[in-house]
Formats: sequence, structure tokens, C-alpha cells
Amino acid sequence: MKQIYNGHGFKGLFAGIVPRVLKVAPACAVMVMSFEYGKRFFQLHNRREYIDSLKDDTWDLMEKKTNNVNANSLR
Repeated sequence: MKQIYNGHGFKGLFAGIVPRVLKVAPACAVMVMSFEYGKRFFQLHNRREYIDSLKDDTWDLMEKKTNNVNANSLR
């Protein structure tokens, strides 16, 4: 780095940065976009599963109460 700085100055340290940024930026954009898409997909998927589990729990609770009422009315 010292040789580059001595030979080309401060600008020499950043030579070729524009082509590198143009090469790397699309890959980074795709990576961030896919991460955000996956995060949203799994949030919605988990929310639906949670809501469905609540419905199942509520239905089971209603069945137990109904069974208890029926059992008590037979006594």
C-alpha cells in the first residue's frame, strides 16, 4: 500500500473502485431483496399457522365444554 500511495497518491488507493462497485452492487441488491422476501414469507406463514392453531385450540375447548355439559346432564 505504501508503494501505491508513493507512486500514485491517495487516488491510487481507490483505483478501479467504480468497476468493482458496478460488479458487486447487483449481487448485494439481490441478496438483500431475497432476504426481505424470505423474512416476509415466513412471517405470514407463521402468522397463519398461529391463527390456525388458535382456531383448533378454541374448537377443542368448545368440544370439552360441550362434553362436560352433556356428561353432567346425564347424571
